[in-house]
Amino acid sequence: MSELSWRKPRVEEFEAVTAVVNASERRDRLPEVTPADEVRHDLADEDVDAIVVESDGRITGYSYAYLPPEPGREQHFATLFAYVHPDWRTEVGDRLVAWAVASGEVFLVG
Repeated sequence: MSELSWRKPRVEEFEAVTAVVNASERRDRLPEVTPADEVRHDLADEDVDAIVVESDGRITGYSYAYLPPEPGREQHFATLFAYVHPDWRTEVGDRLVAWAVASGEVFLVG
């Protein structure tokens, strides 16, 4: 098992993050891939809580959470996304999803 590091992503890393997102989407056979401009926007958004996972200097996972505009009195939710490069899913996936859930809970309960 390689040593993993967890940190906030930088906007200028959008291409490496997009590569992980797209590899994950292709593996899951999603009909579309996320455009690099969308990833760059999310990385620059101060209202988005994001993290990347690195192994040997390579980004292998990416997750983010945000609180959408208040949907109403009856509903209150955070939106979570987690992407792991297919080669790293067993090492990174569960921990990255757990981070996303914890981040979403912070938005909801403060």
